[in-house]
Amino acid sequence: MGKIVTHELVPGGKAVQVTNENKINYIHLMAHFRMHLQIKDQTASFIKGFRSIINPDWLTLFSTPE
Repeated sequence: MGKIVTHELVPGGKAVQVTNENKINYIHLMAHFRMHLQIKDQTASFIKGFRSIINPDWLTLFSTPE
């Protein structure tokens, strides 16, 4: 906490400027990073804790919308 960490979204990404031509690709890469990679450890910890109190087999009783 409290320190700035840089993550390259693609190899050599530090040297790539975001331009009008590549901005959509940048948005996709950033969204993927924030929604999947950045929260990977927190999500794994949540799932581990959730499974420690709820039997995973019970989840089959529910549909996705429920």
